[in-house]
Amino acid sequence: MGAPDLDTLLRRSVTALSQVMETDAAMFLVREGGRLCVRAESGADSWAPVGSGVSLDKGFCGQVARSDSPVYVADIAAMEYALDTHQSAGIRSMFGVPVRIGGELFGVLECAWCEERSVDDTESSMVQLAAERIALAINRERQFEAEHHIAETLQEAMLLMPPSVRGLEFAHLYRSATLSTRVGGDFFDLFEMSEERVGVIVGDVSGKGLEAAVLTSIIKDTIRAYAHEVLSPAAVIAKANTVLGAAAKLPDFASVFFAVLDVNSGLMTYCNAGHPPAAVIAADGRVRLLEGSSPVIGAFPDLAYDDCTLQICRGETVLLYTDGVTEARNAGGVFFGEDGLLATLRSTGGPDVANLPAALFETVLAFAGNRLTDDIALLAFRLA
Repeated sequence: MGAPDLDTLLRRSVTALSQVMETDAAMFLVREGGRLCVRAESGADSWAPVGSGVSLDKGFCGQVARSDSPVYVADIAAMEYALDTHQSAGIRSMFGVPVRIGGELFGVLECAWCEERSVDDTESSMVQLAAERIALAINRERQFEAEHHIAETLQEAMLLMPPSVRGLEFAHLYRSATLSTRVGGDFFDLFEMSEERVGVIVGDVSGKGLEAAVLTSIIKDTIRAYAHEVLSPAAVIAKANTVLGAAAKLPDFASVFFAVLDVNSGLMTYCNAGHPPAAVIAADGRVRLLEGSSPVIGAFPDLAYDDCTLQICRGETVLLYTDGVTEARNAGGVFFGEDGLLATLRSTGGPDVANLPAALFETVLAFAGNRLTDDIALLAFRLA
């Protein structure tokens, strides 16, 4: 659910409506199949508690549900559709409005009084406006949930990694900033290009949600497609920048580290498009950050991108990460930073590649007091 969630929204709306209309009871009933069930109420708990319901073809609420306009009854006891619950609660006058979304009945908003009470045009318009706003909020909630589901599905695909790659040992980790956050834009990929060449990608799209997931998909698919045709990572990144510029005018941009690694020789050619510098951990524990940086992709057309090379020796580990690592802050507002990264890798970046991403993440999380402000993606690899 969004913020506030649907139940909270309905409770607040019903409570506010009850106060404004000075009702003895008010409620919102949601259609569930052939029934209308109370989802939120104010003053009706003794005779219409949350969870109770009535058939669509019965009672005052059923009459409202079958109507295309507000329904007012001065004396409910005189109507054939009066329920025993109305009489036991002493209800006399009732006013109700159907709530429709996309032409379909979603529910009914009701007001009830124990004394005979008229409803003028202004009050009628006010209740209808409340129903319209509830419908709008529910529709937005549904759209958000649908978007979130699509984005999560896309992101899962973007984070899918092969179980093994010939000539490499590797490990990876992705963590959202919070369980309730919208889908982020961090991603990684590892794919075989030939018997000896492997493509490695780590990136970070600005923004969140469906647009970020779509942009991530475009980036990964573009790089994969051109990587098999173009030898230079910089040329591939330039192609990706052109494709993004010609795409649906998405407002986001992305930082990407793309490398092509020869697993036989250990030669890695890479292009760093605005991404945090990769770290290399030597067999003796020394750590260094790679040089070379080109512009981000997706922001401007016709930019120049540069290739860099690295000779990876046996026993060396390469770590790629997103800026959620270095930009994590402690309670005092101090960044974890590159100094924190390097210090952690010196102490934990041994030969155990499988545990390196998890060990680094736990250190960053502890530093930030278990409160991250950005997602984190980590990919560590070494020659097998």
